[in-house]
Amino acid sequence: MDENQEPARCMVELPTKTREFLSELSPDDIATIKTGLPIIRMIVGFGKVTKWLAITTIGIAVGAVHVLGIGDENPGLVSSATCLNAVSDCKSELARLFKNYH
Repeated sequence: MDENQEPARCMVELPTKTREFLSELSPDDIATIKTGLPIIRMIVGFGKVTKWLAITTIGIAVGAVHVLGIGDENPGLVSSATCLNAVSDCKSELARLFKNYH
């Protein structure tokens, strides 16, 4: 769809259901949509940032456990099995927390 076309010509290229929806909108509905779209964009952007902050935090925590051996009887590097279990637990927790973001 060419952005330089007149609105009537652009509407012809839209799917029928979209044209029906747009034709039923009142001026107040259009104003509400124009006001709400930037807010929705900010919420989606904040969700992505929050998701990556959580993933980074969990990655740092898993790395600290691996390197420092926190919670282990013998401080120092932990075994690969312990680290893999921690990573597996983190993956399942992240999947549970963020399944609605996909």
